[in-house]
Amino acid sequence: MTFKKLESVIASIRKQYGEECDNLKVCIPVKVIGTVGGIPNVEVHSIYHGIDWDNNKLIVLPEKDLRETNRDEIKQLIEKYDELASYSRVIQELRREIKKLKSNERTINII
Repeated sequence: MTFKKLESVIASIRKQYGEECDNLKVCIPVKVIGTVGGIPNVEVHSIYHGIDWDNNKLIVLPEKDLRETNRDEIKQLIEKYDELASYSRVIQELRREIKKLKSNERTINII
């Protein structure tokens, strides 16, 4: 999008909604899987003109850091999650076994 296009979009919104749009929050949509309701988004913190290598850009700075992920990173995260989930199952099973052993210990002491 160019600055001119942005100006045109803002002018169109202003023309359609008038002063109502003065308090509209400026946000950036973000991808979130499995949501219901409004579009997940992050508010814009500020907008500034880039310098040096970014001199020909208008930079939009979100309130929260956003970063792009690729399929390999997502695959790694899923694998790590699965690995941790399996550890969690093992820990739960060990806790059940410990509880059984403690229960058997009490039974033995009673006899």
